[in-house]
Amino acid sequence: MKPIAILSALCILLAACSSGAGSVTEEVLPVDSVLANPEKYVDREIEVSGRCVHICSGTGNKLFIVGNNDTGLLWCDATPYIGGRFPRELLDKTLVLKGILREERVSETNISIIEQRHEAKVNTISAEKGAEAAQHADCTAGRCRTDRRVHGQENIDNIHDRMADYRRRIAERVATDSIPYLSFYYLDVARINP
Repeated sequence: MKPIAILSALCILLAACSSGAGSVTEEVLPVDSVLANPEKYVDREIEVSGRCVHICSGTGNKLFIVGNNDTGLLWCDATPYIGGRFPRELLDKTLVLKGILREERVSETNISIIEQRHEAKVNTISAEKGAEAAQHADCTAGRCRTDRRVHGQENIDNIHDRMADYRRRIAERVATDSIPYLSFYYLDVARINP
């Protein structure tokens, strides 16, 4: 009789412990609520509702949703669980997306890596296609306008200005909060409910 009581108590304890941090949220959260306090949901599985306003045309692996006021924008990455791409027919639809909210941190180290990769890409283009093609590649933003909007850089048209903007914003954050990076949040999507 005692082993059954101990086993029952252990099961109750396990069930109680599994409802803590890192657990699945029980409710569907409006995208505006997630964006108002993203730190609360980082590395947690959540369900988020919002209207799809953009799917990256090149790879289809990024989708962007907005809330009620169309100003807050959440970037969503397609995972292998959904085939690694978002179907184009999701565009302009209100969706419920289930996944894990992640934080992307942009620091001076990240900026240096981005610049090194960009320089290598420009050098390769120069060698293969000539100086004019390399100059064009050197002046492009490297991200679509919607992706730049998520990063607060919607109207910045080239990669050099984007990196300078990141550095300026990091310096401001260090001065006010002693935090040497910028935080951006995205959802690794494992399920779509149109």
